[in-house]
Amino acid sequence: MKRIILFDTSIATQNKGDEIIMESVRRELEPVLKGNFVYNFPTHLVSFPFGHQFTSSKANLAKNANLKFICGTNLFWTNMLRPNPLLNVNIMNYKPMRKSILMGVGYDGVKCSDHFDPYSKMLWKRVLSHKYVHSTRDDKTVEYLNMLGLKAINTSCPTLWKLTPEHCKDIPTKKADKVVFTLSSTGGINRENDQKIIDCLLKNYKEVYFWSQTYGGYKTLRSYENCDKIKYIDPELNEYRKFLLENDVDYVGTRLHGGVFAMQNKKRAINLSVDHRAEEFDRYHINVLPQDDIQAIDEKINSDFATAVTVDYKIVNEWLSQFLPSENDVEDDEYYHCLLYTSPSPRDAHESR
Repeated sequence: MKRIILFDTSIATQNKGDEIIMESVRRELEPVLKGNFVYNFPTHLVSFPFGHQFTSSKANLAKNANLKFICGTNLFWTNMLRPNPLLNVNIMNYKPMRKSILMGVGYDGVKCSDHFDPYSKMLWKRVLSHKYVHSTRDDKTVEYLNMLGLKAINTSCPTLWKLTPEHCKDIPTKKADKVVFTLSSTGGINRENDQKIIDCLLKNYKEVYFWSQTYGGYKTLRSYENCDKIKYIDPELNEYRKFLLENDVDYVGTRLHGGVFAMQNKKRAINLSVDHRAEEFDRYHINVLPQDDIQAIDEKINSDFATAVTVDYKIVNEWLSQFLPSENDVEDDEYYHCLLYTSPSPRDAHESR
């Protein structure tokens, strides 16, 4: 059995989108994780204070783990000297994280420039694996990793891997009577435009529901007009899942993973872009529109459209296959041999469930 660490973006997060990412990470890594000891450490908090690196059994576990995955979100920054980085690591506490592998990680358009400062370049080269190919969710992050002399491929975000052609065929093409929407509480906020979105939804749907991906989103909504006409879904992810499964409903909103989660649960989604993240995802055809084009949003709502996400599963399988034993590997665990010989590809291992 192996020891595998997931550096988990959902621990101490303020954004339910991180929970959506981690749920997808665990599902897609199932062929790799199953039969092994899996441990979770936070990305948003300091996992290993400086003193613990020499005395903590947890730090020792991390140093000697067989595989370490840094999971999702836009935590890749070219300037790691900024306060409170999403990957909370520095030159004093990085050693337990050495040889980590990125999975579906993207860059932050605000925290990244065209070049690395010397400190950040040194830190990333010490933290990240030089053996394995890293998985990113956009081409720009691939470019950054190549600048560091590391290997990387754009697999798209693991939240999209579930959206196979077979899955997308079951997503409705016609407008529902109900809609669930989200609003952003940081970055790209335009109050006047948000109000127009709300009014557009109230005009086009019989029932309008709001799911708050962050507490800030809830506070933001309460400050708008006509919010008394909107029904609220409890903020827990399982409550959102339950609502989607039990209702014929569309999704329209500015929270990217709120929309992807709706698509995972076979709901028609219109994702409204507020920054580069939705635009990067749109290369996979997830139905993205600019948040300020209210006419286009209105027309899209009232049109019939199919969902046809275009993930390149050859690339996904190529990345996943690095972590499964080959026929030449010597493994004590018989489970690995069973997994290898009965699964034509890592993806097929759970597509057939």
